[in-house]
Amino acid sequence: ENLQEKTLIEKVDGTGEGEVRYRLSLTNGANVLLSSFGATLVQLNLPDKDGKVEDCVLGFETMAEYNRGREENPYFGAVVGRVANRIASSKFDCGDGEVKLDVNCGDADHLHGGLKGFSHFLWDSKVVGEDAVEFTLVSPDQDQKYPGQLEVKALYTFRLNEDKEAELKLEMSASLSPGSTASTPINLTNHSYFNLGGHNSKERILSQNLQIFADSFTINDSNSIPTREVSSFGEHMEMDFSKEKFISIALIDLALKQGYSREQIEKIDKSRNESFYELPSSGPLGFDHNYVPNNFEKGKVRPVAVLRHPENGRSMLVSSDQPGVQLYTSNYIRGIQ
Repeated sequence: ENLQEKTLIEKVDGTGEGEVRYRLSLTNGANVLLSSFGATLVQLNLPDKDGKVEDCVLGFETMAEYNRGREENPYFGAVVGRVANRIASSKFDCGDGEVKLDVNCGDADHLHGGLKGFSHFLWDSKVVGEDAVEFTLVSPDQDQKYPGQLEVKALYTFRLNEDKEAELKLEMSASLSPGSTASTPINLTNHSYFNLGGHNSKERILSQNLQIFADSFTINDSNSIPTREVSSFGEHMEMDFSKEKFISIALIDLALKQGYSREQIEKIDKSRNESFYELPSSGPLGFDHNYVPNNFEKGKVRPVAVLRHPENGRSMLVSSDQPGVQLYTSNYIRGIQ
């Protein structure tokens, strides 16, 4: 292996008691900053076509800022669990009887693992090999009222791939601790918010192109709970990202589908998205939907989406072995600093 292509791993000072941070750097200028608080991706610094390096994820400077409720920290960059997304009516039954969880979303539902999910714990951490950092967490029985003791791992690997492109890989797993026999649901995710224009870009995400390699998506009810119906795009063309399209155009299509007139949206400056939030609506306009990527095969990693910034040349190919991918356009984070 060429020594110039190796990943440099530095342990850097944390910003709060018990926090450990790591910076992993590549020779092309790309680097990531990881925190043991929430096993969080704090920064993803990527060069553009001219070599200018910018942070392409949203985040905070300090652990104290991350250690806040979801109204002030919408899970920026964290590993979320036990169960990412919503559990309807805050209850489930895995065969051992109904389990009732805390309500922390709306009037009845449970979101992202509860009042203090995995995103708000300090994880143990260690460097693994020459290009990876592993975070581990023990979630005890009755943690946030979930049964069974779990051992959770999140392994971040950062390296140059065969095409000399930055590759960030996250492998997450969870298993019952020895002697623990209770059944529990598990649905881990990383909750990063990506902007290939840089996290402080004035144009936000609207000038970027998105493609999702999916021919269907799951229908939500009014509380963003899946109805179990998987739909094609036939009557929902505003949801179709199977061919690459500008996010600005997609949001306009969504607004038209939701009943806005062209007169209401024709004043929208397509280079900025503040105007979208000024439209009269029962809630913020945007996508918060689960897509069903094609060619799912258990244990097989395949491309599920690609995001491009045509002007600065940055692009991000997302691959996964999971049956679903969530598209969320930051509908509820206005005003967070």
